Amino acid sequence: MVIEQKMSIDMEVLELKNKLMLYELEIMHKDQLLSEKDGRIMDLQKAMLLLEAPKHKELPIIKKKRWWQF
Repeated sequence: MVIEQKMSIDMEVLELKNKLMLYELEIMHKDQLLSEKDGRIMDLQKAMLLLEAPKHKELPIIKKKRWWQF
């Protein structure tokens, strides 16, 4: 009876260790995904800043003279 209890406790400990390892792997994967997401957000923010950047002063429009006018 004592041996059976010890074996069942050992099995429970092993199952809990396996679950813990799986949870740690899942957390590492989620951390990696969050890091990738943050990188993409930063890229998008940089792209938006480039799109919103003030344009260089436009050159004044030069009216073309017709060839017969000097």
